[in-house]
Amino acid sequence: MQELALQSYLTNQFNIYLKNNMVKFIWDFRGMDALKTAEHQLIHLNEFMNNNNLKIENQGCETVSEMHSFCFVVLEKEHVNFIREKLKPHRGLAVTTSN
Repeated sequence: MQELALQSYLTNQFNIYLKNNMVKFIWDFRGMDALKTAEHQLIHLNEFMNNNNLKIENQGCETVSEMHSFCFVVLEKEHVNFIREKLKPHRGLAVTTSN
């Protein structure tokens, strides 16, 4: 039941973000090795993006606390459904571009 509620929430959140140009997909990691895990995940994300000919606008890893880090990639909004289905990011944020 909670999983269904979370899925519905994430779907609504991603749909809101579709109104902007870019989406920042985020994968969270917790624990003593959170940063190392996030860095390793980013390697695999890069491989996936290259294999699927997706242009990464921005990428990286950030530390929230010593027990929480995350990695992210920023892609054009047209890839939201594909990334959600294939990679199941934990969060997504709208990113507006300045021209």
